[in-house]
Amino acid sequence: MTNGRSLNRCLPNGPPPSAITQRVPGGRPRRLDLRQIMNALLYQARTGCQWRMLPQEFPAWQTVSWFDLAQRQIVAPPAPLLAALNRLERTSDFREDV
Repeated sequence: MTNGRSLNRCLPNGPPPSAITQRVPGGRPRRLDLRQIMNALLYQARTGCQWRMLPQEFPAWQTVSWFDLAQRQIVAPPAPLLAALNRLERTSDFREDV
């Protein structure tokens, strides 16, 4: 608790917990609540705090940081797309191609 109120009330409402915590068939049960990890990611993005300064209400900062890194690797655009966008931007600005 921070200042007598829960940090979860500051964060936007998302899908119901049952939609987030569904298990993969044959997988082991989760030890962490993915909603809490998502709340920690949103808190860190909103406040810009350091990973180690996450409040105690959230999971360990190492876990939250790992989920953030894993998500960025999945969502990252491929290199050929970035190169094509760079060429397009340079031609629209009348720059030489590099």
